[in-house]
Amino acid sequence: MDGKGRASVNILTKRFWRTLEYEKVYLKDHDHPKAARRSLTAYFAFYDYRRPHQALAYRTPASVYVSPRAAESAAAQAV
Repeated sequence: MDGKGRASVNILTKRFWRTLEYEKVYLKDHDHPKAARRSLTAYFAFYDYRRPHQALAYRTPASVYVSPRAAESAAAQAV
């Protein structure tokens, strides 16, 4: 992310990874990499489809950036 105008994207990426670390990685001790992968995959679905974000007026990213019908079906599959 060293191109012109990439600072804002870099900030968002760092903020996401910080959230992931504090909400998932540091709180759970995984026995093996496969368990960590499953746990992180579930967290990504939660983050996108179920966790409200203050910057999005307490809506989920999927409800803002994806069509409502696609978001509903993806959320149902994530659960």
